[in-house]
Amino acid sequence: VLAVAAAFIAPYVIDWGSYRMAIEAYGSKVTGRQVTVGGDISGRLFPWPKLSIRDVKVTNPPGSAVPDFITAQEIDVRMTLAGLLGGEIRVESIDIVRPVVAFERLDSGQGSWHLQSAASPDEIRLLDHIRLDQITVSDGVVHLIDNRRSGRAILTDVNATLAAQNIAG
Repeated sequence: VLAVAAAFIAPYVIDWGSYRMAIEAYGSKVTGRQVTVGGDISGRLFPWPKLSIRDVKVTNPPGSAVPDFITAQEIDVRMTLAGLLGGEIRVESIDIVRPVVAFERLDSGQGSWHLQSAASPDEIRLLDHIRLDQITVSDGVVHLIDNRRSGRAILTDVNATLAAQNIAG
């Protein structure tokens, strides 16, 4: 009874914002880019674990026309309680609300979508243990930019559902 009561009460007493620097640091290591969380972070454990992060940004490399590779108004990660109790992170879904993604070919010919992780192999292997059922994108915008040919296109109202066995790669 105490464990169930603690699971209900914990999200209200945990300072989720205190994890901001850890989330930003891990995201920056894995992507090799600066990751910032400008908004609120909240979570719950019971009955269905969920982590919500608002105003997320991943920067583009220097020399890009658009400063951020990805921005998202909100990211909600829903997990299974059984997975967490079993020591595995089983992500049922990631909902990304109003993302803006900028795929840009730089003057050098390099694509902004090529990420170079600064994380150690052990930190990357953590991603192998995260099982992922689906990613839902709602009301997204995609910028397609080719600096070598001065080409630019914008796709709006992008909605998609994607699936993967895991997050790695």
